[in-house]
Amino acid sequence: MATTVSDVGITEGTQVDPELYGSEVEESSTDTLGKDQFLELLITEMQNQDPLAPQDNKEMIAQLAQFSSLEQMQNLNTKFETFQDNTTSAIASLLIGKTGYVGGSSGVISQVAVDDGEIRVLLDDGTECALSDLTNILDA
Repeated sequence: MATTVSDVGITEGTQVDPELYGSEVEESSTDTLGKDQFLELLITEMQNQDPLAPQDNKEMIAQLAQFSSLEQMQNLNTKFETFQDNTTSAIASLLIGKTGYVGGSSGVISQVAVDDGEIRVLLDDGTECALSDLTNILDA
């Protein structure tokens, strides 16, 4: 389902005239303006501007700077998520060979996996559980 610019959650300070720029924009899963929607809005705005009163250069530069900042923040977020996943995996691998206690039984941790951000361990007796389910972890 498509929505008009007036329906998109636009961040404070962005000036948009919905009557002038009533083009359709893809609906976002959040209430914030995404990178693709921002670029589409910017292009539509440029196509529909009054040729006798074009947009102020300062406004255009400010909008491009906002777009660039948004893109850099998204790239940084993606890299941070990758770093976090790698760090979690590295830390989890340090548990291999240690004795884990879960629900009255114990065993040596033989495998560690990260599943959707959750660390899961496999004990040598075949017991599999979340790291958070272990009541104690000791050197073997």
